Amino acid sequence: MFKFISNKNKIKTKFYNLTNNTGYAPLTKLSPYSKISYKRLKNTKFVFRKANEYVKFFLKKPQTWLDVGTANGEFIHFLSQQSAKTKFIGLDIEDDFLNVARSINKNRENVIFFKDDILHLKQKNLNSDVVTCLGTIQIFPDPTKFLNKVLDLVNKKGICVVEGNFNVFDVSAQILFKDDTKKIAEGIWRCDFNLHSEKWIRKILSKRSDIKKIYFKRPVMDTKIPKKKDKPNINDWTIPLKNNGYKITNGLKMDVSPSFLIIKKK
Repeated sequence: MFKFISNKNKIKTKFYNLTNNTGYAPLTKLSPYSKISYKRLKNTKFVFRKANEYVKFFLKKPQTWLDVGTANGEFIHFLSQQSAKTKFIGLDIEDDFLNVARSINKNRENVIFFKDDILHLKQKNLNSDVVTCLGTIQIFPDPTKFLNKVLDLVNKKGICVVEGNFNVFDVSAQILFKDDTKKIAEGIWRCDFNLHSEKWIRKILSKRSDIKKIYFKRPVMDTKIPKKKDKPNINDWTIPLKNNGYKITNGLKMDVSPSFLIIKKK
């Protein structure tokens, strides 16, 4: 569910997960993922490679694979090159992203995309051997409902891989920010980059009886992301680490390097 709210420039913005008149606003016109980038398609993102690696460790030949919050479908574009026999399903709420997703995957017969809200699903028959969700759980201040909805779509003995901001310390944080870099975003308070502690996630999952094993992984980023002067300051860039690799940060001055939650179902 969403609601349109105008900022001081009288620009209407679509908000999801509304709480106290603010929430997650994708601002697709400012997103690099609302346009096709052949450079990105040739240089597979680190999180895509790692997520695929984690899945294949447990399940080498899944028949079905659902990607929740698939955005512009670049992850599925990468996956479908690896396996022509797996049916890939992408789910997202934004037309601007889905238009790109369908365009770059138009010749893939084993790929399909749906516009739907994971919290209020209308589409049926989405259950899959593998369910992935990259860069989405952090838009939820409280991930409980979202995480359970995602897990309900994982088949028995299936695998779920979620990438987000998982804190090894027993501290969680709800992040509210505004990025005044661009006029379209100026003055808009948004919610994203929420931090969820491992302890909190384990507590949520402990209430389910269908979980066999839980893993948290924190791989070291191997790819440099430059900070671009003409882009919003909330966009990510990397800082080199002393012992090789990089950590990811942004205008919040947070460490938003990828961390993964891997769940194996009974």
